[in-house]
Amino acid sequence: MTSVELKVEESKISRGGRTRICPKAFEELEADTGKEIVVSSGDKDILLVAFTDDLVEEGVIYLRKKDMTRLNVNPGDTVSVSSYRSVSEKLKEKLSRSS
Repeated sequence: MTSVELKVEESKISRGGRTRICPKAFEELEADTGKEIVVSSGDKDILLVAFTDDLVEEGVIYLRKKDMTRLNVNPGDTVSVSSYRSVSEKLKEKLSRSS
């Protein structure tokens, strides 16, 4: 699974569960707008709904304060970001290959 390293910036929106990432990282992850991604720091992982934004600088992810606290990161820290595939998506893929 592909992952990218991104620098954390604090989002001005307080509600958690969503994130904005730079377009280049979005392409590298082959992510779909509005789908979940895994954001990891050390031994902590969270799922966030991802959106790309042309205003986000290359190599940056915007996280809400609540999500930064859950990951124990601060602005300027680096997190690992990867695509998320649910169990049902993995099963569908496996079944289509065996047909």
